Amino acid sequence: MFGALGGARLAGARVLDGYAGSGALAIEALSRGAAEAVLIDRDPRAVDAIRRNLASTGLVDRARVARRGLGGFLQGQPPASPFDLVFLDPPYDLNGSELARMLELLARPSWTTNDVGIVIERSGAAGPPSLPRGWQVAWERVYGDTLVVLVGRDADAPSA
Repeated sequence: MFGALGGARLAGARVLDGYAGSGALAIEALSRGAAEAVLIDRDPRAVDAIRRNLASTGLVDRARVARRGLGGFLQGQPPASPFDLVFLDPPYDLNGSELARMLELLARPSWTTNDVGIVIERSGAAGPPSLPRGWQVAWERVYGDTLVVLVGRDADAPSA
């Protein structure tokens, strides 16, 4: 997946890892040149694992961890600077309408840059997610039973 993203997308990026789990995606992005990351997960065991993993990789100073649900985070105060890259690896049983709601919240200009890339990992059986108006799939890959999709704003669509 990181090879498909390319180094240019990661260099200096502000990253949001919306269903962080162990933090592996954000930590990999930081190790490949992202400037900073915000990692969100509501499970206290996941948050503890994220903090341990950030400490063991020496990346604590470039990351912020929040224990809460992604929806609550996105309905709060927007970041000082919007995110350039977002990872969404929700539980496979998250329904499509909830994922679509998260994408709508992320589509707001205060949350993401005009050229944001949102990487979504989900069950291949679920298919591509429903996208906000003016968004498109840049690429998709299937790895076993997992679908990985990169989405972003349609370059030809008017800005919000």
